[in-house]
Amino acid sequence: MNFSGTPDNNDSKAFKNNGTSKNIALQLKAQDTLYGNGMSLQSPIDAKTHKAYFPLSARMYTPTGGASSGTFNSVVNLTFTYQ
Repeated sequence: MNFSGTPDNNDSKAFKNNGTSKNIALQLKAQDTLYGNGMSLQSPIDAKTHKAYFPLSARMYTPTGGASSGTFNSVVNLTFTYQ
C-alpha cells in the first residue's frame, strides 16, 4: 500500500490539514512506524483466507503545539498493489 497526499509544512511524515484549524496535521501509524507521503506499507496475504491486514491508526497531531479551534480535513490516497 502506497501513501500519497500533501505533507504538513512542519512534519514531512504527517499530512496537511486543509481545514480552518491551525498547527494540526494527520498522522498515520502502523506499529512503531509513522507513514507519510511517498512511503509504503507491505502486508503478506494469508494463503488460506486470502486476506491481508493493515494495522493502521490515525490521529490529529500538532507538530509545533498551539493547535487552534476550527475544522479538520486531510486527504490521503492509498494505492494497493497485489503481487
